[in-house]
Amino acid sequence: MGYFFKEKIKRTTAKSLGRLTNRQQELLVYMLYGCTTEEISTRMGIKESTVRVTIRPMYKFFNKTSREGILSLFIDRKMLQTEVDKMNGVFK
Repeated sequence: MGYFFKEKIKRTTAKSLGRLTNRQQELLVYMLYGCTTEEISTRMGIKESTVRVTIRPMYKFFNKTSREGILSLFIDRKMLQTEVDKMNGVFK
């Protein structure tokens, strides 16, 4: 799951992203797919508050103040739509 985004993340800032924990990297992939905090917590099997606590340091790491700011670093809209079309049904 998330091959496109994992590869995009690796190519974008492979060195610096290595400083993110495995949980933060997994959470980032779900964020890139547009999952809400509730959806992420369900998929990862953790509490919503844990999702929020895990995301919080990522704002500083990426020097952004919102999820949208973080996501804007990775999303190429045309490529995203293609990937979403391919993955249609994965999150149902």
